Amino acid sequence: MYLKNFAKLLSILTVLVFLGTVSADSGPIIERAQATALAQDYLDSKGLPYTAMTPAYSDWKAKVRVNKTGEVKWIPFGEYKEDAFEGTGKYKYIADAWVVRVRDSSGNIVGTIYVDAESGKIISAKIDGKTETGSSGGKPLTYTGNGTGTEEAQGGVLEAIQGFINSIIQFFQNLFGSVTG
Repeated sequence: MYLKNFAKLLSILTVLVFLGTVSADSGPIIERAQATALAQDYLDSKGLPYTAMTPAYSDWKAKVRVNKTGEVKWIPFGEYKEDAFEGTGKYKYIADAWVVRVRDSSGNIVGTIYVDAESGKIISAKIDGKTETGSSGGKPLTYTGNGTGTEEAQGGVLEAIQGFINSIIQFFQNLFGSVTG
């Protein structure tokens, strides 16, 4: 009886660990709400009367170089990840960022701000047809603020659930890592 229950438990843990390692995606370090707050800080520091909109999950983009043509472009991060996973070699990774849309008081989109998804630095901003990018050498744009401003709780429940799921996956990955060495 004991052996049978142990086998069931081991089977369940194996499946959970497998699912955790297969479906685990570390995701961006900077979450959507933080990216929005950083973009709003940037707008405020420049004295621009606009509002940063919370990006959708599909607004997590990868900046890549297309190996065949040399073209540099932003693509959905999932598309880059699929290419990297399958090993097709279509793209060379450069960076990843949240694309935060900017709107005016009438609700019209007036630009976008690219927030580095790893460091939270502002990579570039295109607002009212003017583009500002980091100085040569890849330095981020300068602005005052640190993205700790408050934001409406848009998507907060979903982010909390995702965080909970990620913590469960991380637990099983750590457990599996400690068991297998």
